[in-house]
Amino acid sequence: MKYPFGSENSPNTSPIKASSFLGTNVVGLQLSLEFGENWLKPINERLGTKFPYLNHQQLEECNIICQKVNQVAHRYITDNPNYSDSGIKFVDFDKFRQFMFTKYGWLSKTNLQRLYSQSCYYAQ
Repeated sequence: MKYPFGSENSPNTSPIKASSFLGTNVVGLQLSLEFGENWLKPINERLGTKFPYLNHQQLEECNIICQKVNQVAHRYITDNPNYSDSGIKFVDFDKFRQFMFTKYGWLSKTNLQRLYSQSCYYAQ
């Protein structure tokens, strides 16, 4: 199992406590889902402002994790369409939630809802 920020040992030996890592990812994902001038831009600088104790490598790893979460969510929605008489209907939110929580148990409810909404929007 790979643990936060490249530590192959355990969460307790990581330079960042596991709870801090999870909070960092939740905030990082929120930043990655922003619309406007920061849309699809790396989150490193903005995340560094919120978590100044993170080094460059840690910020980059969080950015990569958040990009991967976005990609997995979008791919799940586009790869699992439901067809009805009126056309394509997107995968049920509960199935999406279960799939995403299985892979990323640290997701916040708010981020999960935004991932679903954005993924459905871009799958059209």
